[in-house]
Parts: sequence; structure tokens; C-alpha cells
Amino acid sequence: LSPRVPWQSQTSGHDTSMVRRGKERRRTSGKDGKVKSASDKTAKTIFEIDETFAVKGVGVVVSGTVTQGRMFVAQNMCLGPFSDGSFKPLSIRSVHAKRRPVEDAIAGESCSVSIRFKNVREKVDRDHIRRGMVLVDEKNVPSPITRFNAQILVLHHPTTIRCNYEPVLHCGNIRQTVVIEHMSLDQLRSGDSAK
Repeated sequence: LSPRVPWQSQTSGHDTSMVRRGKERRRTSGKDGKVKSASDKTAKTIFEIDETFAVKGVGVVVSGTVTQGRMFVAQNMCLGPFSDGSFKPLSIRSVHAKRRPVEDAIAGESCSVSIRFKNVREKVDRDHIRRGMVLVDEKNVPSPITRFNAQILVLHHPTTIRCNYEPVLHCGNIRQTVVIEHMSLDQLRSGDSAK
């Protein structure tokens, strides 16, 4: 970090010598307001992918948000779920935040990550990686699901909702069409609720 430099505020004229010109990122753990250590490796890492890029000379780069834990260079992770429900092992080559290389990114920070798949024979292009996929710790690979139960509350809808209706599910950064297979009621209108 840069040494403390004396500054004077242009608006108030007060001395702001406590302002640091360094690139220090304030990291808090949430409600308690304590500064979180950058070396905290206890939380499971989850990185939600928003975009993918193919950078010449670098390879596949994904950008998104670390929603849990800490992501750092040379970390072993898994990417998925792919269309068959699998997660593929990879390692993090570099982490960039605000167009600058950084050592790590913690929960709540957006960043871009250069990745390298461990199995070189397995061809994974940028086209295979979609928005909504996640990078997770190798030790904490989740099981993808294709069916779930939900409580539905229709706030307002111009038509009647029946079985086989296809609404769009919004869950985190995922936008996915789903099919209502069964409901506790035959039909739903505005204000109705069903399972």
C-alpha cells in the first residue's frame, strides 16, 4: 500500500490525511462489521457465472460473482452442471477485479477468472459454458436437480394457469423455463395459491 498522503477536501476544506491511496479493499463479514481475513479458507466457495469470453492467448475466461467463500489463483474447483449433470474439474489460472489482477476475490465481489480444465483431452469450449453455471470447490460438488416441489402464489396473471403451463423460473442469476407437471388445484387465477 502507498504511504499516507495528506489531502485536503475540495468541498469542505478539512484535512483528510487519513485517506489511503492504496488499492485496499474493505472486506466485512456482514452483520458484525468485522474485517474478514483474506486468508479465510473455511467457507465453501461458490462462484455464479454471468458471462464467458474467449481471450486470445489466455483461453476461456468467465465472469460473475463470488456468492460464498473465497476464490484465489491456483485453486482447484469444478464447473457445472453441464447438460448431462456433470461437473468438470479445473484450476484457476488468474483472478481479475475491475480490470486489475488480484490475489483473491471474496463473497460479494465480482471478478473475471481465467480457467484451465484438468483433463486436457476433454474439449470444453466457451459455447458449452452458460450463464447460471457455477464454479464450486472440488470437495463440495452439489447434485443437480431437474424436478422440485414449489408453493405457487399467483399475484397477477391475465390467463388461467393449468398443468403443463411453462413459466420462467428466476433463481439467483438463472432464468429458466420450467413445466408445471402437477398442482393441488386444477387451475389457478390471480390471487390463487397451490402446491
